[in-house]
Amino acid sequence: MSLIAENFNEMWPKWGYLLALALLLVSAGFSQLTWRGGRRVSFFLFPIALGVGLAWWAKIWVAGLIFALTWMIFPFVQMLILTRRHRVKRHRTLESLMTVRSEFEAFRETAYAWEQLGFENIEDCELKPSDPRQVFRFLVSKDRRFFVVVGLIGQEQWSFIYSAISCWSKDNEMHWMTWNYPLPYGLQLSPELRLWRCTTARTPELLLEQHLEFLRLNQVEARVRPELENAEEARRVWSSWFERQMDYNLRHGWLRLTKEKGLVRYSWRGTLGALGQIFRVLLS
Repeated sequence: MSLIAENFNEMWPKWGYLLALALLLVSAGFSQLTWRGGRRVSFFLFPIALGVGLAWWAKIWVAGLIFALTWMIFPFVQMLILTRRHRVKRHRTLESLMTVRSEFEAFRETAYAWEQLGFENIEDCELKPSDPRQVFRFLVSKDRRFFVVVGLIGQEQWSFIYSAISCWSKDNEMHWMTWNYPLPYGLQLSPELRLWRCTTARTPELLLEQHLEFLRLNQVEARVRPELENAEEARRVWSSWFERQMDYNLRHGWLRLTKEKGLVRYSWRGTLGALGQIFRVLLS
């Protein structure tokens, strides 16, 4: 052991930076793998590589260790602070939009792709109040069994678009939904909802295929809902979906009402649960 320690002490000042560089390259390689565990390895290996480089440069291994741990912990501390500060209105409404702004070209293209699959455009709506801005377009299949929402969430320089396709069981009130929402939902799901988050289905064609497969695997037959062709009913169905999630999370302690009238925030239980969802997605 003493011989190994002596050799290490001799080699470290000369070759420590090469070890750091090698770890950086390995980390970059793992991040490019299609293997799901590759990103997990890269997530931990990258700060370790930087820590090794700092320890070599400063000639203090403790400095490298502290730096590596801080690098891994800091994003979650930042998310913790933002989550604790977040407030939303307890009750929000959907208001009709005459048109969607011209800069939301990708939003209209996604909706048009659903129309090409045989879905009929019902209405455009905006959630009020909402920060960031949330805009939705409702579409329904010709047989009135499937309800599609194309959503846009945007604020100043950033935005993203997603689609959600829903149906309801013929023999009960169970709600089945498949969506490609790119972020963790951040709440517990109410019992009547069966949600499949399928981020790999980036086009309406793929999302529809995945939803039909979801129903087939669970032996679900979707019931006809002719009322969905009515814009007011479409708004009611979509707004009641997130109202139920809000109610469920208030009852089970993930959310709580604030002293400010009409506002809701995360409890500590909900904060840790939401961060856990984010952590799982980052490492998935």
